[in-house]
Amino acid sequence: MGNPYPWKYGNTSENTAAELDPRYETPLGAQERADKAEEESKSYTDALDDRFKAHTADQTVHVTQTDHNKLDGLEWGAEVNQNAYTVINGIPANAPMTEFTIIQGIGIRVTKDPDGRSITITATGPVDIDPIPLSKVYDAGNSAYLDAGTAAGNVPVLDVNGKLDTTVVPAIAVTDTFVVATQADMLALTVEKGDVAIRTDLSKSFILKDGDPTVLASWQELLTPMSPVQSVAGKTGVVTLTKADVGLSNVTNESKVTMFTNPALTGTPTAPTATAATNTTQIATTAYVKSQGYLAADYPVNINRQALINGNFDIWQRGTSFTTSGYTADRWRCSTSTAATISRQTFAPGQTEVPNNPKYFLRFNQTVAPTDQSWIGQLIESVSTLANGKCTLSFYAKAATSLSCDVFLRQSFGTGGSANVETSKQTINLTTTWQKFILTFDLLSIFGKTLGTLGTDSLAVYIFPLLGVTFTMDIAQVQLCAGDVSYPYQPRSFVDEFASCLRYYEKNYAYGLPAGSVNQQNIPVLTAGSTSALFGNVRYSTPKRKIPTVNIYSYSGTINKVSVTGNSADVGTAVTIDAANANENGFSKLVDSGAGFTSGQSYWFNWAADAEM
Repeated sequence: MGNPYPWKYGNTSENTAAELDPRYETPLGAQERADKAEEESKSYTDALDDRFKAHTADQTVHVTQTDHNKLDGLEWGAEVNQNAYTVINGIPANAPMTEFTIIQGIGIRVTKDPDGRSITITATGPVDIDPIPLSKVYDAGNSAYLDAGTAAGNVPVLDVNGKLDTTVVPAIAVTDTFVVATQADMLALTVEKGDVAIRTDLSKSFILKDGDPTVLASWQELLTPMSPVQSVAGKTGVVTLTKADVGLSNVTNESKVTMFTNPALTGTPTAPTATAATNTTQIATTAYVKSQGYLAADYPVNINRQALINGNFDIWQRGTSFTTSGYTADRWRCSTSTAATISRQTFAPGQTEVPNNPKYFLRFNQTVAPTDQSWIGQLIESVSTLANGKCTLSFYAKAATSLSCDVFLRQSFGTGGSANVETSKQTINLTTTWQKFILTFDLLSIFGKTLGTLGTDSLAVYIFPLLGVTFTMDIAQVQLCAGDVSYPYQPRSFVDEFASCLRYYEKNYAYGLPAGSVNQQNIPVLTAGSTSALFGNVRYSTPKRKIPTVNIYSYSGTINKVSVTGNSADVGTAVTIDAANANENGFSKLVDSGAGFTSGQSYWFNWAADAEM
């Protein structure tokens, strides 16, 4: 490397300066260069000055005074292209910008007018916006992802008239009704489609069907369906009827309170038929009366509804307990081949198992198994009773243990008559509680049959307990009626029932005192006309069905004996009535086979007359 500072060694020649780097030229060289540069700079600036003056004179490119005035209104610090809002799409308004670009897209056209300094944005068609995920939409609700439409699951939208499609919400017409007196009044109404005008001048109604309500053609008459009633009793319009119009000329308009007071009915009036058990003031029709057995066409006229006597077991003239076969309660006969007791039993007052408050029932206690058939039954006088028809037997019964019994009826034509006829046997099963049994039988006609003599023909009712077993059987309220209807038991009064029993059995003893007891009450007295005959007159209270068998008892109760009046000693050998001096009404002579009487002496005695079947 050469000497970096040549002037320090006395070398200041031009040549040396020209050869060296300008930084190392000599002062003389530097001056020369400076002068030259000054000259060249002056020439350049003079040329610029000329151009500047020419530019200044050109008014088209310079700001006018008016523009100066506008610019003077800008505040200090205003930026070029400063935004009018604080933030636009996240760009702060104070952020310096050199350019703002509007870009057109599908369906958007941007028109620029530099001269007019304006930009026009025009929509030219559907805008294709990129889909926005539902996740980017907040608080949109279910409708955000549903399709618009009228089908199920769609979101309905309003049409151009601001209404929902009628498939979503059917058209609703809120109808108002207006009453007007004339057509002019109707056409002057302020109404909507569906409103109704009632014309009092025509008695008709009209509905606004469409269009202008001031035009008559817009109104449709409402037709009233024709009534199925076209006339009343031949009259139309406002009808006023008289009783003659409806065939009631003979009818009197009378209050129901008085119209049935002493009415005089004619023709064949009818009424509802009450049930058999009815016990009220309801009218009883002939059908009801017949159901009670009073008008049965086939009902025998010679008996009451109840064909049996003492079916309620109220009458016990012979006693209240028996251990042998024979009559027990009046009209009831029992048979047993071994030890048994037939007795009267008393119902507890107010009991309800057997209705009608009966007082007594019969008990048949078979203490030793019978070797022959035991039975209880009643023979009804005359085989013609209930013949040729149906009859119904009813009774209540129970047993100490379960017991089967056969029940049947027998038509007996008497001694020397046709053979007996029995109905089919019906089996009943007794339990330890009272039950009502209802049995219907068919009785044959007696036409062509032969009746026996002596009046021994009968209709018999039999109840046969099971053979060969011991038992205790209770029976109450036995009833036999004509027909196939079971009627409620209808007891007779004690007086009537007792009178019926006296036809078959009677005694001079008090009611509760059996024949053969010691007795001096109601005792007859006869006088001896000889040593073998007593004469007097004994009358029965009720004629017997036949000449009865009469047993004579002494004061002390000895059979076939009498006693001297006022004395209790037995007199006679075998005292009986004289058949020639006896009939159904009584007797007038007693005879003794041993001639033990004293002529002229009076004798008293007791008696019992039996005329049973």
